Order: sequence, then structure tokens, then C-alpha cells
Amino acid sequence: MLKLEPVSKDMWDEVARACSWASYFHTAAWAGLMAATLPGFTPEALGCALADGTPVVLLLCMVKKKKRLLRQVKDYKSMESGVYGGFMAPRLLAPEELKRLAEAVLRIKGASGRIVETPWQPLNLKGSFMSKKLFTHIVELGPDFEMLQRKFSRGQKSNLSQARRKQVTVRRAATGQDIEAYFSLYQETVKRWGDTAGAVYSKELFMKLFNMQDEHIIFTLAEVENKIVAGIIALAWRRTIIYWHNASLQTYFDCAPNNILQMEIMKDAFKNKFLFYELGISGGKEGVVAFKKSLGADKREFLSGRTRGQ
Repeated sequence: MLKLEPVSKDMWDEVARACSWASYFHTAAWAGLMAATLPGFTPEALGCALADGTPVVLLLCMVKKKKRLLRQVKDYKSMESGVYGGFMAPRLLAPEELKRLAEAVLRIKGASGRIVETPWQPLNLKGSFMSKKLFTHIVELGPDFEMLQRKFSRGQKSNLSQARRKQVTVRRAATGQDIEAYFSLYQETVKRWGDTAGAVYSKELFMKLFNMQDEHIIFTLAEVENKIVAGIIALAWRRTIIYWHNASLQTYFDCAPNNILQMEIMKDAFKNKFLFYELGISGGKEGVVAFKKSLGADKREFLSGRTRGQ
């Protein structure tokens, strides 16, 4: 019977580096960022060894909640805020191994929460897990960037031409002032999206993300006449770059800054030998889905499984 027990940060990082389907969301660095900006959260990873000695790690954010009679209940989330988590291992996991690992999760006393699998490694969560089907869009970068661009829709190509005519420039964020400007764009974006904005983040989170100076965090800005009008935060890990966050000024949409940002990030990913550029979930926004398809992205499904534990 497998038993999940706390593992060290070193073990966490070692398995994350070796796991082919891991993302930056699977790292201790991301968990630490969430814990530093979300009150009450503590990074924690549980793990075990399979029959052949293969190490397996389940990353978590933990919240301790007080219940009646001073009893504490742990609420596990994998991983905040609703991003990829689940089991990591240095090799693919067989269905029977995944079944036994899921059973081990269900045996964690006083725990509740969810596990979000990646499109690359289905976790086959069944039984007491309540599964929800989600989807993302992924661009396979391929061996030829020119061929990749041919997959862009006619509208996407037209928008890129418009961005060049408007002389939109792209650069990496370099100073705290850049992050201040990005956060102002983000506030305007949240206001524009209204109730459909999803999770809303603090300025502190973006500042901490920038100050980490982590090479895996790609903070890219678009400017028109030296004014920052759009930005993207992408997270790189192993073979994949994930488009995590975006903000932009609606008054500059006619300059197509978001289009050229996406193209430049893909070009950089291709140059640095990444295999995939993942565009993330679309929050039920059909216009966002259409935009991702216009970049030649294909739909990929995955599951989020929730359990109330024991």
C-alpha cells in the first residue's frame, strides 16, 4: 500500500526537472510565490517510491482551517490558482500505478481539494474524485518557423502586418517601473472583463514574480511610441512555454500589440528549442478561443478532479 509523506524541496525540484510533463506550475518556485502572496497558504509536496524505486511527487498548496473542538483540517489545492498539478515522476506512469496513487490521496486524513492534470499525462482519477473536463490550446512549434507562420489565419497575418505598420515594438520587462505600468494595464483589463475576469491578482504578486529574476519567467511588453500598451507573462519549463497572463489597453487594439507579442514569444521559443507553446484555458470566452485557433493552436483536453477526502 502506497503512503504519501512529505518530501524535501530538493526532491521536489529534482523530480520536476526530470518529469517530461511537468510545467513551471509544478515547481517549488511557483508554490513559494503563491504562498508569499496568498494569505494562509503553505507549499507542501508529498511523495513515495513505486515498486521499482521510481520516485513520485505530488505538489500541493496547503491551507489549515480550524474546525469545532479546535480540530484542524488541511485543505490541499494542486496548484493555486487552478493551474496544473498532480503527480510527477521521471517516467510515464502506468494506469495501475496511477490508480494506486489516487487511492493514496484518498487516504490522506482530513484533506480535501483538487488535482488538475496536464494534457500530457492523464491521471485517470476515478472513484471518489469528481472530474471536470477542461481544455487548452497548444501550438506545436515544429522544425520550421516559416512553416509555422503559414498556419496563422488570414486575419492573424493581417493584424501582424498592422502591428508592423504602427511600429509596435517588443521587449522584455527590465525595471520595477515596467511592472508598475503592466499592473496599470492589468487593472484596465480586469475592469473590461468584469465578472468574467477570473482570478484577480495583486500588484505584489507581479512584483515578486519579476524580482525572482528567474530565467523561466518570460515577461514581455509591447510599446507604441515608448508607451507600454500590452504585456504577456509566459512560463518556460522543460519542453513547453505556457502563456499564463496578459494585460492590454483597449484603446491600442487597432495596433494589434497582443498579436505581435504572441508571435515574438513563439519565435523566441522556437529559437530556444522548445517544442510547444501552450495558450491555456479560455474561460468560456469564444473570442479568446478563436484568437488561439488563429495562431494555429490545436485543442487539447484534460481533467480537474476534486475529492472531499476522508
